[in-house]
Amino acid sequence: MLGDPKGKPLLFVTSEYGCFRWPVSAEREAKRRGIKIISPMRAGYGNSDLVPKKTDLCERVARELLCVLDAEGDKNVTVVSLVDDHMSATKAEKLRPGTMKA
Repeated sequence: MLGDPKGKPLLFVTSEYGCFRWPVSAEREAKRRGIKIISPMRAGYGNSDLVPKKTDLCERVARELLCVLDAEGDKNVTVVSLVDDHMSATKAEKLRPGTMKA
């Protein structure tokens, strides 16, 4: 989590790039503007396990995003995505309508 811990939630999903950090100046600006940046690390990065080969990746990532939002206590978040993770965010919205607002 970056920015303002009590701010308006913004879910930043990065696909296979794995770049979940923002430049320091952008993190500072998010904090100044009252934005809480939630940027989960994808499976297979760090010490996490890889997703099994026959897994529906979009469904898996969508469910993981919902788990992260539940842990953070956030609902109705704005999403910023790189590459194809918008599909997982869209799937998360279908699984739990009202989760993603923009």
